[in-house]
Amino acid sequence: MKSIFFLLAVISLSFASYSQTKGAIKLYGFKQSVSGGRAPDIAEGASTRTSGGGAGKNYFIYATSPSRIYPLEMWIEGVQYGVTISSITKTPVEYSDEANIGSQKTVLVPKTSEKSIQLIPVPVMGNKSTGTKAKSLATTNELVVVYKQNGKFYYTALKSLSGLKSAAMQ
Repeated sequence: MKSIFFLLAVISLSFASYSQTKGAIKLYGFKQSVSGGRAPDIAEGASTRTSGGGAGKNYFIYATSPSRIYPLEMWIEGVQYGVTISSITKTPVEYSDEANIGSQKTVLVPKTSEKSIQLIPVPVMGNKSTGTKAKSLATTNELVVVYKQNGKFYYTALKSLSGLKSAAMQ
């Protein structure tokens, strides 16, 4: 009887390890440093100015696929996020600094006939993850996306996010 339970446990664990496989979507990821919009304050009793920590990052993440995908979670620089999507109707997707008139445009997503979406990170509700593979990949990759396509779960990783010119908050 113990051997039957052991065999069932091994089989179920092997199926659980195959629940996520590497997907075939194409990811495009960019990060942009954002500085605070006001001058640093002078701290009492100090002669130097200190920043209030208003700096942050903007993430521009896109995915293209021949068929519809349903992103479930993503890991950016080792931190788990939920996902909201925005459909992209026209490619190429370009970015330019609108505060700097005449600045050069950067192509974020090249022209494609595949379905394109923007993945917008949102705070994760709870700490529930769809699998351990994504969490382990997040330690060596800057971006990992877990998604559902045609009823199956997949993951795709991006080793590093490309940098965009810094911006200032207004």
